[in-house]
Amino acid sequence: EKEFFPGLGAFLKDKKITGKKSQMFSLPVATKKGVKYLFFVGLGKTTTESATRECLREAMARIVRLAESAKVTSVAFVMPDPKKLHMTSEVVGQVTVIAMEMASYVFDEFITDTDAKKVALKDVTLIVPKTAVAATKKGVELGLSIAHAVNRARHWIDLPANKLAPKDVADRAKKIAKEHGLKITVFGEDQIEKMGMGGLKAVGMGSKNECQLVLVEYKTTKKNAPT
Repeated sequence: EKEFFPGLGAFLKDKKITGKKSQMFSLPVATKKGVKYLFFVGLGKTTTESATRECLREAMARIVRLAESAKVTSVAFVMPDPKKLHMTSEVVGQVTVIAMEMASYVFDEFITDTDAKKVALKDVTLIVPKTAVAATKKGVELGLSIAHAVNRARHWIDLPANKLAPKDVADRAKKIAKEHGLKITVFGEDQIEKMGMGGLKAVGMGSKNECQLVLVEYKTTKKNAPT
């Protein structure tokens, strides 16, 4: 604040930026190293963890949108106090990266004009107290695994059938199952029809590809593990 905007507190008060839910504000600041942007997104007041998770997810997505509109590729984010969010540092780190990674997803594989492509957010720095570094890192690692898996699935869905046919997806699933020791069953078109899934077969026919139904099962060795 002292480096970028000494009168920031008074300025935000004048602009009635109170931190209520969904409130957004972007402030460009000229420095010796060029123009920097200060982004503010309100979380509001929540009383339950589930409500706070949703507020945090929305806030992170909005920060990504603000960064994209300002065409910046690097963001440093001051993490909110986990206690005020009714969460642990680990969960806050997890929710934060999942929301930001998912909000950053864009399907632009067939856009050849580089100027038409959205500016991607490449670097994100999370600022936390020293006592919260280890727990936050643990949450970030799990969050990245989840977000990358979700975005990979979204990418496969967005690809047209001539680039990724049902059999291709089934083959990729087989590879993943083999690598991680998962049980996998793949049903072909004849089996799908016998099971009464005519709608699924019709979709496959519409894309001129034989449909596939893939069932992947994971079973933990822990006796009391939740479903």
